[in-house]
Amino acid sequence: MGKSRKSAENLSRRLSATVLGRIGGWFLRLLGSTWRVQGPATAPKGPLIGALWHRGFICAAYLWRDQGYKILVSRSHDGDLIESALRPLGFGSSLRGSSSRGGTQASLEAVRALRKGSRVVVLLDGPKGPACESKPGALLLSQIAGIEIVPVGIAAKPALRFQSWDRTILPLPFARVRYDYGQKIRIDREASEEEISEATSRLENSLNELTKELDRLLEY
Repeated sequence: MGKSRKSAENLSRRLSATVLGRIGGWFLRLLGSTWRVQGPATAPKGPLIGALWHRGFICAAYLWRDQGYKILVSRSHDGDLIESALRPLGFGSSLRGSSSRGGTQASLEAVRALRKGSRVVVLLDGPKGPACESKPGALLLSQIAGIEIVPVGIAAKPALRFQSWDRTILPLPFARVRYDYGQKIRIDREASEEEISEATSRLENSLNELTKELDRLLEY
């Protein structure tokens, strides 16, 4: 009886996440069309690992729509919502997993996708934070797949900030949205744990500095 009830509850949560996510995806298409977006004239070419903070994933979902990007999404209710919202925005099938659930399988799928020429997005401080503190997952993907990491800073004003651990930003209609790419980082296949740790700190610092600069530019 308990298992049946739990299964029914899980099914109900998945269905609600699917419906709400799809509605959210189409709403984001409409909302994003009003934003005043400023970014680089050219984007990096070829397969890459796009690395950003969790706070900017809503903006990134709109900015990278219809380009077939794949994103690492946790196996959680929030992950189900994100997965469903990405479908109407033209993203490829998400790579489901996190440091606590299904991470190995998701990483293997990400490596295969990168080697086939896909672009993979990693939320560096997901799925639960701490906010703006990089975890080594993106660096390990780079090391195994031999693909560069591109830090992506995102800022917006005016915007709502959710009262969540990541302080997710949702730009308001006609908001200014700025994004930029940081210096590419690549990890050698033979890199030591110490070198990976150093590169993780470098990636974190680079992304935080880039984000602060974009926030500063929006003050004018």
